[in-house]
Amino acid sequence: MFHTHPEAKIKLPLGLTSVGERSWNWVELALHIPYLYISVNVDTEDGNCGRHFLFSQLMDALSLIADSKNGVFKDLEIGLLSPGYMNGGNFYQFGRVKEIWKRQGGHEQMFVMSDGAKLYFPPDEGSIKNQDMELIVSLQCP
Repeated sequence: MFHTHPEAKIKLPLGLTSVGERSWNWVELALHIPYLYISVNVDTEDGNCGRHFLFSQLMDALSLIADSKNGVFKDLEIGLLSPGYMNGGNFYQFGRVKEIWKRQGGHEQMFVMSDGAKLYFPPDEGSIKNQDMELIVSLQCP
């Protein structure tokens, strides 16, 4: 969940945004949860354009990820902004995601990072290891 404030709103010239679209200088991350940062490339009539999205819910991000598998977007990359209770630190950290696993019939998630680290949400790794986990996203990471 994101919070916005009137003083953070940016006024952009017409033509730079779609109908109903608004932009902000900043947003507040209202919940202390993991956030998915997804980057894709889109081919347009004017050339290639990079787009970047921040999601607070995995299920919302999966529709964008599915579009990349269907060829709508190219060069999909996923970053994870993980809170300290997930990453073992005191603050949010950002890392590149290689795989996303989800418990079948549940909400528990495991993120395998490009460096091999495994981050769990919720962070009780013991409860997740013994559950039926399903691989829902797998990316090639250099």
